[in-house]
Amino acid sequence: MKFLSTTTIILFFILISSSLFVVKGQVDCVTQSNDASCVNYVYPLANITADINSLCVSMPYMPVCSIQQSCNQVSSTNGICDPFSILGDSCLHDMPGMSGCNNFKKLCASGSVVKQCSTVDSITNLPTTMQMWANIQSICTEMSMAGCEKCTKLNATCDVLPVYSTLCLAMPEMSQCANWTKMCQSTGNVLSSPISSGICTDTPTPATNCFSDPSDPKCTDYIYTSANSNTDISTLCKSMPYMTACSIQKSCSDASSTNGICAPFSILGDSCLHDMPGMSGCSNFKKLCASGSVVEQCSTVDSITNLPTTMQLFAGIKSICTEMAMDGCEKCSGNSPTTTCDVLPVYSALCMSMPDMSQCANWTKMCSSSGQLYDSQITSDYCVASTQDAVPIMRMYFHTGILDYILFKSWVPRTDRQFAGSWFAIFFFAIFFELEKTLRSILEKRWAPKKKDSDDDNLINSSLLKGSYPKFSYRDIIRGSLHAIELTCSYALMLVAMTFNVALFFAVIAGVLVGNILFGRYRNYTPRVTCCE
Repeated sequence: MKFLSTTTIILFFILISSSLFVVKGQVDCVTQSNDASCVNYVYPLANITADINSLCVSMPYMPVCSIQQSCNQVSSTNGICDPFSILGDSCLHDMPGMSGCNNFKKLCASGSVVKQCSTVDSITNLPTTMQMWANIQSICTEMSMAGCEKCTKLNATCDVLPVYSTLCLAMPEMSQCANWTKMCQSTGNVLSSPISSGICTDTPTPATNCFSDPSDPKCTDYIYTSANSNTDISTLCKSMPYMTACSIQKSCSDASSTNGICAPFSILGDSCLHDMPGMSGCSNFKKLCASGSVVEQCSTVDSITNLPTTMQLFAGIKSICTEMAMDGCEKCSGNSPTTTCDVLPVYSALCMSMPDMSQCANWTKMCSSSGQLYDSQITSDYCVASTQDAVPIMRMYFHTGILDYILFKSWVPRTDRQFAGSWFAIFFFAIFFELEKTLRSILEKRWAPKKKDSDDDNLINSSLLKGSYPKFSYRDIIRGSLHAIELTCSYALMLVAMTFNVALFFAVIAGVLVGNILFGRYRNYTPRVTCCE
């Protein structure tokens, strides 16, 4: 028993000594990495994870945070996904001054003999956090793209690496994507890694196939890229170029907008959720957003509220054009839509011309002020035509506004300045009308026969008319011309008043009033020759 007790005590001291030696060795290798005994030292995984977490708590938008998350999603811990390599991405190239890098810098300081430091597989040409942020800001200042809304400020919502990669995947030729191009070149180590999807390519990650199983929790943050969405839309539009989604995509492209209803995934949703879900271009969308899907992107689809289907729009066009011939009807003259019949723009143009038609009920719902199309950048294409393109509406009741035909098809004021000019033109024209009537009155007074001239020399006898009448003279030509001018002016002013535009109506009244005040006192004869006397 005594022997066993002695042996136990000796073993206990050996164990304690060994433990102290190991602990001492670990501490020494962090603080004294040039010690020869530290060659095979391995920085514990728990410490690495703690350091990365420390970095990401301080700056959650750093690239290493995104890289760690991507590696976790694909369950990879090798190569660039090795935790020590991920820590190195930040501590060697990005944010070495942060407290989370203290141990790494000591361990891998100049003169370190720790082999682990020489095996760090940092991402080649990985831009720094601030470089990515600067490029995102530059891109989003030039144009509005999907993802820009996440990085209005450099905060937790701005995950710079995924956002920067998404922008450059959508438009890789942008000058701001030079850093992304270097990072994703074929000689680098990202393109061949399991996390290349979403960073360098649009290909879904094989380790997590979110199309076959969108209910997998790993698919929550999966993003179906804009490039893929645009490819699917192109497939749809190649088969049916007159579909609503094709028109919306074109309008958004013209407006350089990729947000809200103009986000490619939302445009794809317009077709695959409500219009033509059975087409092959909707295959990926339907798989990804199937019942039970956990993909957050599917719940954020910003489809246009109350957007009619392609066939509903075509039916509305045919009904309108059967009742009356309107501009645009010639594009959709067949019994079914064709490549020339762009149903959404044609239907919208018809309804913007005559919004009170019963066939425009769907248009009214779609363009309701509570819907997102009305407040979008493409509203002028479908809901509220710009004054430069809008067609004046014939309203047979008093109304206000500036958009009206004035006598001629080309005389349509489209700006406040043009309308003001038109108002004064009508005002002075009405004054001229009063002046012309006064001039005629003065001439008639001057030409009136005097008593001494009332002899037979100024008269001719007519057997046909059975009486004596004044001889023909140049005065009759002048009188007839003035009569024609007066009649033309009076009818023109009447037609202006019949636009029922309140401002134009009072332009006529004001002009006649001022003209009569200026010239009316010179008259003592008012011929009954006009329609408006």
